[in-house]
Amino acid sequence: MSCFKLPQGIISEIESLLMNFWWEKTSKQRGIPWIAWKKLQYSKKEGGLGFRDLAKFNDALLAKQAWRIIQHPHSLFAKIMKARYFRDESILDAKVRKYQSYGWASLLSGVALLKKGTKYIVGDGKTIRLGIDNVLEDHPPKPIRVADPGNNIRLETLISMNGMSRSWDISKIASLVDQRDQALVQNIHLSKEVNRDTISWNYNTSGDYSVRSGYWLLTHDPDDLHNHVDPPPGSVDLKNSIWKLPLMPKIKHFLWRALSRALATTSRLATRGMHIDTTCPRCRREEESINHALFTCPFATMVWRLSNSIPLHGTVFSPEFDTNISLLLSLTTNQTLQDDQKLLPFWLLWRIWKSRNNFVFNKARESATKTVLKAQAEIRQWLTATYSPTRRNHRTAHDTPLSPPRCWTAPPPSFIKCNFDAAYDIQTQQVTAGWIIRDHHGTPKHWGSLKLGQAATPLEAETKALLAAMQQSWIRGYKATYFEGDCEILIQTLNNSKRIGTLTNLFKDIHFWARKFQRNRFIFTKREGNAAAHCLAKFGCISSTCYSNSVTQPLWLQKQLCIDISNLI
Repeated sequence: MSCFKLPQGIISEIESLLMNFWWEKTSKQRGIPWIAWKKLQYSKKEGGLGFRDLAKFNDALLAKQAWRIIQHPHSLFAKIMKARYFRDESILDAKVRKYQSYGWASLLSGVALLKKGTKYIVGDGKTIRLGIDNVLEDHPPKPIRVADPGNNIRLETLISMNGMSRSWDISKIASLVDQRDQALVQNIHLSKEVNRDTISWNYNTSGDYSVRSGYWLLTHDPDDLHNHVDPPPGSVDLKNSIWKLPLMPKIKHFLWRALSRALATTSRLATRGMHIDTTCPRCRREEESINHALFTCPFATMVWRLSNSIPLHGTVFSPEFDTNISLLLSLTTNQTLQDDQKLLPFWLLWRIWKSRNNFVFNKARESATKTVLKAQAEIRQWLTATYSPTRRNHRTAHDTPLSPPRCWTAPPPSFIKCNFDAAYDIQTQQVTAGWIIRDHHGTPKHWGSLKLGQAATPLEAETKALLAAMQQSWIRGYKATYFEGDCEILIQTLNNSKRIGTLTNLFKDIHFWARKFQRNRFIFTKREGNAAAHCLAKFGCISSTCYSNSVTQPLWLQKQLCIDISNLI
C-alpha cells in the first residue's frame, strides 16, 4: 500500500471482510451491522472506533513516498523519477504521462494530497508563483489570489529591500493582489536572513509530512463535503470518558455500543424492520429500550440496589441513558471511593446485559444476587491482574519530574530576566505582547506592551511576543538575559533545537537575535510566575502601544510586582 494504489475492488472486498468480522457472531451466524462502516471510521475522539478508510489510508502512505522525493532530491529514486516524469518542474506540478508506469500513476495520488496540504515558507520569493502555490494559512492552505490571474508573477515582486532589511511593498500588493488577501500577505513574517523558499507540511508541528496527519487531512477535507458522513449517535464526551477508564476492552466496547444505540434490545430490533413484540421480555411491563434494560427494568433495579458497595442508595435513574452514564462516570472522580467501588457500576452493566441475553436465548433465570456477585468477583480479578504495587508505592524523587515554580523567581545576579506573554484574540487574530525586565532583586527596569498585528495560531502569537521581547531587551543594552514565558511548546522547541514548520521564519529571527546576546536562556514558567507580563499583554489589548523607562508603574502593575517580590522573601 505504500508503493502502489490498490484497486477499489480489492479495497471494497477487504473492508467487507473487516465489516463481517466485526458484526458477525460466528462464521455461520450473521450479525446486524448497527452502524454504517463509514461512521465507524471516525476516530475514537470523534465518537467512532477508528477503523481506517483503506482508500484514503493508501493515498496517505503514497504521499510519504512523494514527500521523500521532495526532501531527498539527490537520492537515486528521486533522480530516476525526475528524469522520467517531471524533468523541468516540481513533483507538485507533475502530471499524468502517456506511457507512465503503474508505480508513477500510484504516486500521483500521494502528490495530489501533498499539493493540498503543503505551503511555502517565504524565503527570497523567487520560486513562489502567485495564484498557484500555497502560501496563506488556511484549512487547507491557499495560494495568494491575484487581480489578474493570467500573469505569471513571483512573490519576490511584492518584497522591497530597504538596506539590509526587507518589507512588503504595499503599493505593489495593492495593485497585484486580490483585495481579500492583501492584509493576509502583509501579515506574513519576512525573516532577516534571506534563504530559499521551502516547502512545509501544514498539518504537522515540525513541518514534515506524516502518514497520520495526511490521513487526517483526507478525512477532514472541507472541499469534500459531498462525501461527508455524520459520526455515530451518542455523546462524544461520554465515549471519550469511557475510553479513558481502566476497564477491560470488551466492557469499553460494550459501553460504546450502548452509547451508540447499537445493542439488540427489542425496541432497537424493531427499528431494523423486524416485526417483533417490543415489550421487555423480562418484566413484560414496558418497551425494552437500552436504558430500560440496563437501568429501569425491575431486575436491573434490584441489581443496583443489591450492589451496596457504591453510593447509589435511593437513586432514581433518569429515563435518559446518557444522564445515567454521566452519573456513573461522576463516581470515578470521587476520591473517597476505592478503585473497585468506582469501576463496579460498569461491570454491573455488563453482567446485567449478559444475564438478560442468557434469559432471552437460553431461558435461564439468574438471580439479581448472583449477577452482583459475578460482577464483584470479576472486578476483583481485574484489579488484581492490573495492580502494580511498584508503580504506586515505590515512587522516588527520580520518578517525578521537577515542575516549574508557580511564582516569579529571580535570575542570578549577573543576569536580568525578561518575562513575556501574548494576548490573542481568536476572533480577530490580533496579537498584543507584554514584556517586563527585572533584576535579581525583582526591581523592574523596563516594561511595556505593543501590538503585533495578526497571527494564525496562539503559538505564533507567543513566538511573536518572544521576538519582540528579545528586540526590546537588546535595544536597551542588556546582553545577559533570561527570557521567561508560559508557552511550554515554544520553550521546549527552542531548547531542544527543534523546528516548527509554519513558524520557520520567526524561529530564524529568534536565533538571529539570540546570537546578538552574550548569554541568554529560554525558561518556561507557570502562568502564576508570568503574571506581570500577562497583565501587560491584557492591558495592551485595551490601550494604545505603551513603553516605559520610569520606575513608576500603574497601580494594577504595582500590585502584581509586590506579590512577585513578596514571594522572593
